[in-house]
Amino acid sequence: MDSQEQGSALRAAVYRGDGPAVVDLLRDVGAYDDSLQLAGDGLIAALMQGVGGAAELAGDLVVALRWRGWRGDDELADQVDALLGSGPPPMLRALPVDLEELAGILEGDPLTAGGRVDVRTGEVWPQAAIEYALETGEEDEDSVDDPERWLPVHGEGSREGYRDM
Repeated sequence: MDSQEQGSALRAAVYRGDGPAVVDLLRDVGAYDDSLQLAGDGLIAALMQGVGGAAELAGDLVVALRWRGWRGDDELADQVDALLGSGPPPMLRALPVDLEELAGILEGDPLTAGGRVDVRTGEVWPQAAIEYALETGEEDEDSVDDPERWLPVHGEGSREGYRDM
């Protein structure tokens, strides 16, 4: 199985929540650098399902994630470590977000793409709404980028591009 076929099979197994298939795929081929996040999602399902061999693969995955160090890798490694019992549970909480609105700012017009999510309520703010709130005085310049309140979202054609948070 080539890497493209393996990637497709892994995506399908993760989507289905098929822990045994994830373990079989990763045991036979392993995870490539560009699929560690996907492998992590699949191994979380496999660990929760008690699939044999998942713990060993998950331990290797944690090492690979921490070594690679891309955005989100440490958080996923912490989550897997917690499931393995070798780390504290991560301080994550569920946040209900309207996925249709989020998709709208991610895939919208490149000139107006982007926005933010209120991390307290999950409300999605398109860039135009942010600019309007600033113009009308509902928001002030000091609080518009507060990382304790807002999660910036950058669309495909965003003029800002991606930045570290």
